[in-house]
Amino acid sequence: MPIDDYLGKLEGVISDSKIIRPASNILNPESFIILEGRPHGLYSYPDLLVSMERSHLGRNWVETHKALRGEDSFMLNLRQYLDFLKLLNSDKVYDGNGDRLDYDKRIELLVPIFKGGLIPMGEYLDAFFNVNPTNESLIINYDHRISAESLHPLCSQVLGKSTDNNKIMGVNIDEWLNEFSQNLRINSKIFIENAKYLAPKGIQSTVAGFVGAPDEVCLDCNYDPKGHYLVYGVRQVKIKE
Repeated sequence: MPIDDYLGKLEGVISDSKIIRPASNILNPESFIILEGRPHGLYSYPDLLVSMERSHLGRNWVETHKALRGEDSFMLNLRQYLDFLKLLNSDKVYDGNGDRLDYDKRIELLVPIFKGGLIPMGEYLDAFFNVNPTNESLIINYDHRISAESLHPLCSQVLGKSTDNNKIMGVNIDEWLNEFSQNLRINSKIFIENAKYLAPKGIQSTVAGFVGAPDEVCLDCNYDPKGHYLVYGVRQVKIKE
């Protein structure tokens, strides 16, 4: 083995003066992508390992959380998922071994997310919306963990009135989707003709999901957390060690 390859395996891969170190806490690191932690205002998250594949198809949102807990894993929240999509559309994507993904592999991952397959393909996000009955403000709850068989959010944020909800976790979702669609066309040659954002209506408690199909892409925040959607799955996420 060439000395550069050997040192790369031992020390990680150098990228823009950073070292991408292999993960040490999973058996199949080649099936995960390293999402480096970053701050977003007062919120931040650590380095994560995100599965390249969806799992737990057909379960509802609550069941999916519990299934992930049994795997010592969790679900990407909305902010993390947008960062994940942006990462996939760059040329700095590394698997859990610290090996850089080439263009063809990135396209292989991106196309199902935005175009689906023979049927639409969706994935749940860790975003639960409910309305404070006292002042009718809309609240997003995320980073859920399970305690005593129940889901509890580690973070909550007041979004404002239920009719003023385009901005979530510091991001204007409509603007982000439009800008990302243009960048996706330029960088990855994937054309999105119709990117929709369906904001939480604030009528009842709902959760978020992202679905891709040949004719449209949609980030929908109005799913029933106990409803079963056959095309929906989830990406297993672990904290990188």
